[in-house]
This record gives sequence, structure tokens and C-alpha cells, in this order.
Amino acid sequence: MTDYRQRAEECLRLAKLAPKAEDWGHFLEMAQTWEKLASLHELSQRLRSSGVLLRPIQTNLSSFANADPA
Repeated sequence: MTDYRQRAEECLRLAKLAPKAEDWGHFLEMAQTWEKLASLHELSQRLRSSGVLLRPIQTNLSSFANADPA
């Protein structure tokens, strides 16, 4: 969890140093993504510790991609 937040902080630091607005925007977007991941990780940990979530949720997206739409 801490690692996610540290990465978000690093992206914000790099955004401040970015010479181009385009680069600045990319770093801000990455920081937001890292913050979302941190929040999801924290929620997962709380659910797991409360017994609601017994194992990590895994999905197999390839099964959706190959599904027959009919």
C-alpha cells in the first residue's frame, strides 16, 4: 500500500518538473492511477481482514472476449 502512495507522490514530483504541459498531464494521470490502486488495495485488505473477501478476486478476461454474443 505504501508503495502505491510513494509512486503517486513521485509522479506528482515529476509533474512539477515537467517542462511541457503534455508531460505534466501524463504524470498527474499516473499519480491518480496510483492513488486509485492504493485505495483499492486498502479496501481489499479491509474486506479480507473482516472475512468478507476470503481470497483475491481474479478474472479471466479472455473468456469474455471469446464469448458468443448470441
